[in-house]
Amino acid sequence: MSTTSTNPDDLVTVARFSNPAEADLAQGILESAGIEFFLSGEEASHLIPASFGSRLQVRRADEEAAKELLNNPPAPAEGATLADDGNDL
Repeated sequence: MSTTSTNPDDLVTVARFSNPAEADLAQGILESAGIEFFLSGEEASHLIPASFGSRLQVRRADEEAAKELLNNPPAPAEGATLADDGNDL
């Protein structure tokens, strides 16, 4: 008999990535929204870079909010600098 857990603290996969840059971007989006996450599989990319594949997981309680953010990322704030201009050196 198989049962599906509905515990809000269980981890669920909200995205899969084959590109480390895309995974980093998604992590940044969730982090800026205060959503805790776990990226599984990224360790393998250090051993065999061509085989990168990872799953971005969040608590079940945050699943809908995370999916919404990843599917509709927030626009940068007006006047936000998107690149380092080197002035802080």
